[in-house]
Amino acid sequence: MATLEKIRSKGIFLLVIVGLALLAFLLGDFLNSGSTFFNQRKNKIAVVNGENIKIEDFMAAIDQFTNVYKMEMGEESMNEETTEQIRQQVWENTIRKEVLTAETENIGMAITNKELYEFILGNNIHPMIQARKAFFNQEGIFDPQILEQFLSLLDDPEANMTEEIKSYWSFWENAVKNNALEEKYSVLLSRIMVANSLDAKQNIEYSKNMVDILYAVEPYLAIPDSAIKISDKEIKTYYKENKKQFKKDLPTCNIDYVVFDIAPRKGDYESVESWISGLIPEFKSTTEVASFVNSNSDNRYNHAALSEKEIPAELRSFVSSNSNGDVYGPYFTNGSYKIAKIMDNTISAPDSVELRHIYVAEATKERSQELADSLLRVLNNGTDFATLAKTFSKFPQTAENGGEIGWVKESDLEEVIANKVFNAKKNELFLEEAGAGIQIFQVTDLSAKVKKVKLAIVEREVIASSRTQAEIFAEAKQFAANNKNIDSLRVNAEKLGLKFFPSFAADINSAKVGTIKNSRQVVRWAFEQENVSISDVFECDDKFIVAAAYNINKDEYQSINEVKEIIKSNLLKEKKGDFIIEKVGTKTMDNLIAEGMQTDTLTNITFEMQNLPKVGMEPKLFAAATSEKEVLVKGNSGVFIYKNLGSFEPNPNQSIAETKMMINSQNAYMIPYMSMEALKLKAEIKDNRAIIF
Repeated sequence: MATLEKIRSKGIFLLVIVGLALLAFLLGDFLNSGSTFFNQRKNKIAVVNGENIKIEDFMAAIDQFTNVYKMEMGEESMNEETTEQIRQQVWENTIRKEVLTAETENIGMAITNKELYEFILGNNIHPMIQARKAFFNQEGIFDPQILEQFLSLLDDPEANMTEEIKSYWSFWENAVKNNALEEKYSVLLSRIMVANSLDAKQNIEYSKNMVDILYAVEPYLAIPDSAIKISDKEIKTYYKENKKQFKKDLPTCNIDYVVFDIAPRKGDYESVESWISGLIPEFKSTTEVASFVNSNSDNRYNHAALSEKEIPAELRSFVSSNSNGDVYGPYFTNGSYKIAKIMDNTISAPDSVELRHIYVAEATKERSQELADSLLRVLNNGTDFATLAKTFSKFPQTAENGGEIGWVKESDLEEVIANKVFNAKKNELFLEEAGAGIQIFQVTDLSAKVKKVKLAIVEREVIASSRTQAEIFAEAKQFAANNKNIDSLRVNAEKLGLKFFPSFAADINSAKVGTIKNSRQVVRWAFEQENVSISDVFECDDKFIVAAAYNINKDEYQSINEVKEIIKSNLLKEKKGDFIIEKVGTKTMDNLIAEGMQTDTLTNITFEMQNLPKVGMEPKLFAAATSEKEVLVKGNSGVFIYKNLGSFEPNPNQSIAETKMMINSQNAYMIPYMSMEALKLKAEIKDNRAIIF
């Protein structure tokens, strides 16, 4: 059953390859049953090309992977950031699997049982399986025999494999199958998309003609926006003619919000100061200082003796002029009130020591002890420590370096080890139990002794009391009641000095508002509204939020109001370009130089270029650069006029065969990503994620 223990062991999380990532998140609570918008799609999480993905199936997959994630990471819970990242990955991989399955079934492609066996137990075991620490040997290397042992136990009714373990293997078996299918599909496309001689010739043609140009530019910024008139009719016409540019995948809205920080107030500071002051008599008299600190302080007792540099700056004067048993405080620093007691100011010890170790961990504690004792004997007889560490240590991070840990301070070590290490002589060896194993330590060097002091510190963070929280909530509640439109919300927030955040652009699946933790509830509320609305008070982590929702758009296109400024900017650029071109008229480059227009030179320009220093992203300029005539180009940043200073061929002997190989290599690299994106773009996807979180 050692294999099962390995599965549960904590290790560095190994990312899955070729786009398959760990998919897990803890589901939020279901939305209220009264919400029409969300209830109309409550039976399915998504529809992909007419195929329903049921919520229960989606949740089952999430539960499975949550289990896998926790087993691989050795963790019991996940923070909000991890949850958000994983939630998005859940969706991406669900869609990825659905569109790929539909495409491969259509062309008769699949992973056979024989192929799957090869990836799991054959001669071509998949990297995903080889990366699982559950199947590593003691040297930290994948061992096929351990995998075989595990699978034999999996099928043995007497092994009593838990459903958790079975689910773990099922996940990775399916992951391998899905990834292998994707690779197979990509290989097929790479064999189809093969460059021919015409492709190679075109590539050579595009890259062989390099030119140097002299250019002048009249930037759009030189013309004030006020000089250009943009009518509402022009904006509407542009929107109508370019509506496809403003297509969106999900319902959107804008959210303004006002933040009330749940922060401590004067009474909270006074209360904590009074409380910690009341501890001083017992703090002075107690003989069980460590226990006293651990019972009353936000942080546990620190066993380490501190050098002068390590003593907190606010305590150095107190320590230097007082004796053992003296108490200082209360004092306030870093959001907490503290009291400090000098435990021992007579210590003379190294500031730091250089340390190395051998970590022994055998199948049983008795065997570990036998090996450790044996190694200790041969070390005392002069055997090289580094050689033994590389051979026997089960801690790979240091074993490779002969067991070297390096220079450490007392605070870097557990108390029992620190006491032995900092009282040891140079080259002294000693044993210490470490979890299921035993460590052999050796101090290889010590710094000079310095004066140290041992302190006991009790600290208590000042937080908002329940009374303060109630006061802040009442203020937020009153603010929400007094402001029933967006304008008053903005104006009064500024008057009151509150934190106001304007125009957060949300879609229906946004995990939070801005950077506010646990604010998904605000997004859900916003999309339940039909018109401009002001919210009640939301509690989001350590803040109260009052929000305004507007520009609520559940159509497939952004509304004209949402994109009005974008359209106006585009029209301004277009009209400024026309104005500049008309002003330049028939003037030549020489004329413009004579008039004082600033010029510059660009060298080694090709047809394929889009971006260069000084100029930026100007594909129109580079596309026309090879012209031998003086050309006016309406670019992204201004109107360019330039003339060709000469052209040359950088590699006249460029081979068609080599070019074909280069193109095919580039295609092989890009096809897996591009093909999947193309399948997703072609697919009809309805996204109903908002109904479950």
